[in-house]
Amino acid sequence: MNLAIAIIIAIVSLVPLHKTLQEDQQKDLLFALKTRTLTIDEYLARIKDIAEQITTRSAIRNKLEAYNSGTSSLEELINFSQPKLEDALTQEVVGISRLDQ
Repeated sequence: MNLAIAIIIAIVSLVPLHKTLQEDQQKDLLFALKTRTLTIDEYLARIKDIAEQITTRSAIRNKLEAYNSGTSSLEELINFSQPKLEDALTQEVVGISRLDQ
């Protein structure tokens, strides 16, 4: 009889505790998910900003157009654009390629 009462008391106490622990664990997982999502969003925004900075360098674009039209040599283009593009390199950006349209 005492054993049955002890088992009933244990079940009555453990079921709400289990439910509470399960809810807390779910909240912790959702918080971790939101934190990681924000971290990834910030990283992507930073990379996008860097990419936009690189592509909006109009002086380099003008020099590239001069090279494409034949009014500037490849050496002049490299000497002009390389320092400016190297300045844009960060730990996130390890290389830059310019492509024709």
